[in-house]
Amino acid sequence: MDKEYGVKLAYYESLLENSYAEAVAQLKEKYGMVEDDYFREKSYERFLNGKIKFPEKGNFSKTALGLYCHHVNENHHEHLADLEWIKKYQYSFELQQKEQLVYCDLFEHLLLQALIMKETSNQFGETEFRVVLAPDVINFYSRKLEPKTKWKKVIKQRAFLPSEETEQLLDKVMGFLGTV
Repeated sequence: MDKEYGVKLAYYESLLENSYAEAVAQLKEKYGMVEDDYFREKSYERFLNGKIKFPEKGNFSKTALGLYCHHVNENHHEHLADLEWIKKYQYSFELQQKEQLVYCDLFEHLLLQALIMKETSNQFGETEFRVVLAPDVINFYSRKLEPKTKWKKVIKQRAFLPSEETEQLLDKVMGFLGTV
């Protein structure tokens, strides 16, 4: 194992030793605070009231740097960026504020979802983990498939681990979740 990847793997594994709140705090320390709200407040309120079809997004994205923007309250609410869910459940704007967001790379995002699943007994986090993030991790690093979109290529490169380390991390996560 390459020393650089060994250090990276140890860091990822150490995130599972934290509570979800501790992991979020650690990521905020690592990447800094998110710079803008997920949506523009007035636009969001107009969307919730049925006056417009799509709320305007804020200037929060760091996908060009290989980072996701994760909604911290996903341990209490599902699909906080999904417009159908927002409309159906009338999620308050407070959940979209920059203080309720955190940056993370692909593996960190996967691990945040695992922590949510563990702490909520799979009530939250499972869909994002199993349908979105785990398949990307497996496809990008284990199967060595290239992402089709430019932003996912950057995401892949940012979090890169060789397939052996990826498998080791996935085994640890599955053991953590009790699904081995």
